[in-house]
Amino acid sequence: MSLSQNQHKALRTILEELSSEDLEWALTGGTSFILQGLEYETSDIDIQCSEEAAYEIEDLLSEYIIEDVHLWESEKMKSHFGKLEINDVEVEVMGAVQKKIGGAWENPVDVSKNSKTVTYKDFEVPVLELEYEAEAYEKLGRKEKANRLRELAEQDTNLA
Repeated sequence: MSLSQNQHKALRTILEELSSEDLEWALTGGTSFILQGLEYETSDIDIQCSEEAAYEIEDLLSEYIIEDVHLWESEKMKSHFGKLEINDVEVEVMGAVQKKIGGAWENPVDVSKNSKTVTYKDFEVPVLELEYEAEAYEKLGRKEKANRLRELAEQDTNLA
């Protein structure tokens, strides 16, 4: 599985606009999984970042904003969330993601500590590591997806 032409163009736009900035961000979710070798279908691009970076990304990509970055909260997660549309691809920005575990909010995700860079075509792309993603899905009760990500992370480790 690879990215669609529109996803590829949207990703290129994101990388071109953010690469010259000193921002803490990485791809997460389906697009990240595909770039790390998982057979996966996704139609959007998800960016996880610090709180500050969410608002900076909103400024840098302001022409694509369809939902301003704002504090968003559900029963299990909260973040500084916004939506963009780039080349007909929805891009979600999630800053300072926190998960509620046992009734308490965890500290925001440290993106730089849990990310790595992968090469996709002619791009260097920051992505959240699969082992971190597996732990996150496990905490949210999504065990099947967590196991699938762990299997891929283990294959990646065995190839290194």
